[in-house]
Amino acid sequence: MAGDTYSFTIVPEEYYYEFYSAGPKGLVKKIVSYRLIQEVPIKLYNLGFGDWNNEMQDIDDKINTNNQDRQKVLTTVAKTALDFLDKHPGESYFLQAEAVARGWATGNLSNLFTTGIRRSFDALGISASATAYIQNAPDAQLPGTTAGNIRAIITQKYYAMNGFQGFEAWTEWRRTGYPDFIQTSAASTLGAGRMPLRFLYPNSEVTTNLNYPGTIPIYEPVWWDK
Repeated sequence: MAGDTYSFTIVPEEYYYEFYSAGPKGLVKKIVSYRLIQEVPIKLYNLGFGDWNNEMQDIDDKINTNNQDRQKVLTTVAKTALDFLDKHPGESYFLQAEAVARGWATGNLSNLFTTGIRRSFDALGISASATAYIQNAPDAQLPGTTAGNIRAIITQKYYAMNGFQGFEAWTEWRRTGYPDFIQTSAASTLGAGRMPLRFLYPNSEVTTNLNYPGTIPIYEPVWWDK
């Protein structure tokens, strides 16, 4: 990307990018956050940006630091967006493949599916292994039915995310039920056949939010999963 930028560090699981603005006000910690705000029918992310507030332990987008480096800061934010998209290459193709499989969009299902697999292999630095995997792995085949195709797409999407985007992988499983080989832990205290399906409300909600709905078990699905 053209233009001077700051170097940044990444917290992959949180989709946080951190860098420091340098100017007359000294070093100012900046945060760019990509937060998932919608799951269905398509995924939408919100880009949050601002100074880091130590008291809030969060982004404060109301602070106007004016460190006389506006262009450099904005160019850095844009660079994080490119990095975010680059780190989710397979997901884009799998999303498109699912849309085609469900009849929501048009496109070449097979090409989108195999391209998603190849891009996930590229992200791991093992591009040379993709072709053999696509040709021989049972999970890399599209059965030809709507349900079977969706199962194959989401399973491959899970493989691409596993170990890197744990929250996303868990969310895909909650949304679709795939992959269907997930087993309940033998040490689980939730009860037979139950799995975690939501986060619990934090104590701050219990004590300060008048609209707190009460304790909801962790195995109760969220609204879009019902």
